[in-house]
Amino acid sequence: MGEVKDALEQVATIWLDDRNSTENSESKKIIKKLIKLINKWRHSLSPRGESYNGSIGFFESEPELAWYIPQQLFKSEVIESVAHEYSQTAHYMLQKGWAISNEGTRRTFKIGGDRFIKFFPEKICRECGESVDLSHFHQNNNSLNSNANPTFPERELLMLTDELFDEIKCVIENQLCKVALNSKEFLTFDECVQYTALSPNFLRQQVRDGLPCYKLGGAANLFQESRS
Repeated sequence: MGEVKDALEQVATIWLDDRNSTENSESKKIIKKLIKLINKWRHSLSPRGESYNGSIGFFESEPELAWYIPQQLFKSEVIESVAHEYSQTAHYMLQKGWAISNEGTRRTFKIGGDRFIKFFPEKICRECGESVDLSHFHQNNNSLNSNANPTFPERELLMLTDELFDEIKCVIENQLCKVALNSKEFLTFDECVQYTALSPNFLRQQVRDGLPCYKLGGAANLFQESRS
């Protein structure tokens, strides 16, 4: 009897694990779909109370950002393969508090003769740990249609420190010197070091190894630019 009980408990545990796994898989699929739609629709809504010709629906920003998407549009976007995907998604959203209905089992929000899916995109993103920029819904009403008035982040100003200024100055001076030296046919040893950016020791070694140069008064080395 004890072995039968253990076996039943084992079967029940496996069944529950499979069931939870399936539920988690379905939930992830719904969440992924919702985030995709939020990204898709975030620039296609008009404020509630205004004509939304050209927009797919409308929104309210207070107290919580709410979107009103026509039921048929929402249904057509949510269903990918089987019809029950719509009811499954709507039920899940209501269960999580991500949507609200004023029609009970219909799971829709009716305004006049039109039915919408009313849901809270910011709440969905927040609770799912997703980052979607919806900040334009909280700006001045004149700029809420972000398709017509896109906003761009301001460029950060480069802080010119003394150290950075000296570095830039040094680069400019070196380039100016190279331009001046470039017009000379012969370069002194120091000028050759500056022009080539080689170390003095390395250049001396090259002279010892046979680098062509000219002696001036038996002492100074002169390098002809075309050959150095």
